[in-house]
Amino acid sequence: MKIYYINGYNGMHSDKPRILSEYLGREVKFIPIDYTKNNNYEELSTILQDADFIIASSTGAVFGRYVAHKYNISLISLNPVISIEKTFTKMGVPVPLIPDSDAVLSEIVFINKDDGLINYRDTLKKYKKRAVVFNVGGHGFFNLIETIPPMKKFMKENFSL
Repeated sequence: MKIYYINGYNGMHSDKPRILSEYLGREVKFIPIDYTKNNNYEELSTILQDADFIIASSTGAVFGRYVAHKYNISLISLNPVISIEKTFTKMGVPVPLIPDSDAVLSEIVFINKDDGLINYRDTLKKYKKRAVVFNVGGHGFFNLIETIPPMKKFMKENFSL
């Protein structure tokens, strides 16, 4: 099983891949993306094409959703950005030109109610049928370990050897 992690805007040095690898019992490969640079997202997407699962946080979920749809990969989103323009304007930083897609065949979305950047109600409204909601963990998903049991269940249901 190949699992990749795509970071959010400030996540270039995230320890989430290490934590996920430890608790999932499988290597989670890290694809660090600096969203302040002019990235070749088509080229980056080819690195992920052999994935069975993509775990993506915040801004990374925008790109993750695009790749998941393009290559028919299951997606696990953590506090995903819904409107990249709205979110980046709120942050006061330039909006990266990331390809996006709303069509994903298999996705679970983890949401924290206390996300200070993205209104969890908007996220829940968009992804209610595939959302798992937690009360506390912030935008950075500091409660990542809580997601492991439903994440493992989702992986088991969406992976065939």
